[in-house]
Amino acid sequence: MTGLGDCYEANGMAFKDNRSPSARLIHADITPRIGGMAGRTYGHAWIEDGDKLVDHTTVGTDVMDLIKGFDDMPEEFAGKVSSKSIFYGLADPKNIKSYDMKQMGKMITKHKHWGPWPEQNMESKMDLQLLPELTESRLYRATNGFKAYNQDDITELLFVFVLINTMFVQDASTVKFGKKYASKSTTYGKFIANRVTSTDLYQMAYFVNKKYDDLPKGAKKKTIKFDERRLWQYLQHISKGKKPNTTYLLRLQYQLGITNTALLAVRRLISDWKRLKYRQKQLAVTRLLHTMRAKAVRSELYKPLNDLARERKYVLPNVSNKELDKATNQSTLKRLAVAGATAYAAHELGPKITRGKLGPKASAGLAGIGAYWASKKKL
Repeated sequence: MTGLGDCYEANGMAFKDNRSPSARLIHADITPRIGGMAGRTYGHAWIEDGDKLVDHTTVGTDVMDLIKGFDDMPEEFAGKVSSKSIFYGLADPKNIKSYDMKQMGKMITKHKHWGPWPEQNMESKMDLQLLPELTESRLYRATNGFKAYNQDDITELLFVFVLINTMFVQDASTVKFGKKYASKSTTYGKFIANRVTSTDLYQMAYFVNKKYDDLPKGAKKKTIKFDERRLWQYLQHISKGKKPNTTYLLRLQYQLGITNTALLAVRRLISDWKRLKYRQKQLAVTRLLHTMRAKAVRSELYKPLNDLARERKYVLPNVSNKELDKATNQSTLKRLAVAGATAYAAHELGPKITRGKLGPKASAGLAGIGAYWASKKKL
C-alpha cells in the first residue's frame, strides 16, 4: 500500500458485494514504473473480472489513476488493450494471489483482517525465526547498562516493550513468541535484581524503580509509582495464553507517567488489537517501529517487530513521524468520538423513546446499537 492506503479493506468489501462468478480478488506485490512510487515495491489489492480490472482504493492509490477510462476507449482499440493489460504493464505485479468469494471468506475468518494474508504455515516459520532471539538483555549490554538513557527514556521504553508484548500475544503470527517472551521476562521474579540474562523488558522494569539513581539525570526527575508486582502478574497472565487485561495498560500508563500522545494513541489501538482495521494495525506497528529505531534499535524486540511488519505488511513506507502522529491520533480520536456520540444519543434519545409508543426495549436497543458501533466489531 502507498502512504496510508486502504486497498485491502476497500477492495475486500467491494468484492464481498460482487455477484460475478468470474470475478476474483487479487493480492500482489507491485512495482510501479511511473508515478510517485516508481521503482518501489509494495503490496496492493484490486479486483479482476476477465480483462477488466477495478480498484476501489480510496486512500493512497496512484497507479490506478493512470488507467482510468481505458475501458471506454474508441472502438478502434476494442479488444486490443484493456484496463488489466494497462495496469499490468504499468505496475509489474509479482507474487500474485487470486481469491474467489469462498476463499476470501476463509482467509478473513482465519486471520481476522482484510489482508494481505500470510502464506500457509507462516506462523510456524516466524516462530522458528523469533524464538532463538530470547537469550539475554541485548539492549542493556549495547548501551553500557542503560547509561545513555534518562528517566523519560526508561519509562517510555518499558511502556513500549509491554505494548509490543501485548500485541505479539494477540497476533496469530507471533503469539508463541509473545507468550515465550512474557514467560522469560518473569523467570527471575518481580524485577527486584539486575539480571542481564533476562529480557530487555525485565531490565527496564528493574531500573525504573531500583537503580535509576545510577543513570544520568537528564530531564527533571519525576515521581514514579510503578507497581512491579502488578506488571509481573500481567506478564504471567499473558504468558499462559490468557486474554490480556488491557485495562492494565491504562493503569501502567499512569504509573509510569507516560504523556507522549503518540504512545497513548498506540496504547488505545493495541488494547483493541483483534478488532482493529488493517490500516489501524499499520499505524500502531509503524509508530512502534519508529520509536524502537530512535531509542532501542539494538533491543531483542526490534527484529521480531520488524519481521512482523514485513511479513504482514504492517509497516507504512515513507511516512514521517509528524504525519504518523497525526494519522494515529485521528484514528483513535475517531473511535472515541463514535463512542461518545453513541453514548450521548442513547442518553438523550433513550428517555424520549421510552415515553413514546416503543417503550423501554427501544431505548435498550438504541444503547446496544451505540455500543456495537463504538466497539467497531465489524472488520
